[in-house]
Amino acid sequence: MREVLNFAPYKDAIGDALRRCSPALRDQTPGLRRHLRGLAEEYESVFTKARRRKSDAPWVHEKLDAGQTLYRFKEDQAPRLTRHLLGHLCRLEEVANLARDKTGPCARDAARLLRGLAHRGDDIESVGHEARRLIRKAEKAALWERRHEVLRSPTEIIAGPLVGRPCVSIEEIRLLGLEAESCLAHNDTYWAGHLSGQKTIWSLRETATNRLVAVLDVDRRCRVVEALGSSNRVIGIEDARSVALFCQIAGFEIGRACRGLLAGLAEPVVVERAVELKDQVVRYLETTTTCRIDFGPTGDHFVWDDGPADILLLQFSADVSVAAAALAGQDHRAAVERVGKAKVRKMLRQLTLDQTTLSPVQSRLFVLAA
Repeated sequence: MREVLNFAPYKDAIGDALRRCSPALRDQTPGLRRHLRGLAEEYESVFTKARRRKSDAPWVHEKLDAGQTLYRFKEDQAPRLTRHLLGHLCRLEEVANLARDKTGPCARDAARLLRGLAHRGDDIESVGHEARRLIRKAEKAALWERRHEVLRSPTEIIAGPLVGRPCVSIEEIRLLGLEAESCLAHNDTYWAGHLSGQKTIWSLRETATNRLVAVLDVDRRCRVVEALGSSNRVIGIEDARSVALFCQIAGFEIGRACRGLLAGLAEPVVVERAVELKDQVVRYLETTTTCRIDFGPTGDHFVWDDGPADILLLQFSADVSVAAAALAGQDHRAAVERVGKAKVRKMLRQLTLDQTTLSPVQSRLFVLAA
């Protein structure tokens, strides 16, 4: 414990936090006071090492002469310390509520944590981590209890070769996650978003074969936050246009975080072919304003792995030049450089061998790769 010279204001700051805490914690006051004292001890920014003052009591001079370290509490930091302690108490309040629910899955662990507050010998911050763990466990258990609750209307949208359906319950999200081998099966953030109405999870399947093509995470503003293939892979170039077309028909806006997918892919196809280079096969898809180029097999592309620059996805405005777009903040040069200008030029030369003229998208690509 720090030996604080001006102990009264320090004690008052802790007492202020205790007076403002929830009634749910009042039964824990004796142990809680000692616990908060330990927590405050670690909040170093509200203390300063004491320097000798003539006005100090003789015992202070004696301890300083003996080489002991003494501290002064920065009284102007009392409100800050109280706020810090109240934030911690808010978490403990949730733990106290868990302990009061005798039938809850975390009741015994929560009660044990509260009883031991005054005697924790480890890092006092570990109490906060343990409290958060219990709260998260209880939240997940509450979601699990409601997993069969139907919170969305069964809907079916058919767009081109795909049929899309929203998951109507947490259980459907979980089962979809198991099928897709993704975190939907266990990540309760998606479950909580579904329960609160903040997001809806859609499955897109091939109508003819029932193959799972994509999983969409759509927020309440109808914006696609994530678009994933199985095992969190980037949606393959062979399916990207169908998924973009589905989003267009369903009225979904494709967010910028959807790797490998842009709204422009739903436009009419200008060129779609595989280009054989010396060391690889490059897949090329071009619509009137957009192109996607896959250097290598899409099945190896994971959304969390920036890895090698193996996908180039660009969308242009028909009436805006490359230079004007760069000045307007839509500079695609970095994306092309990341893939490699030489690689793009080589692919374009091979692609356009049998063409008499370049398309607007190809012309812009040549400029960017020059």
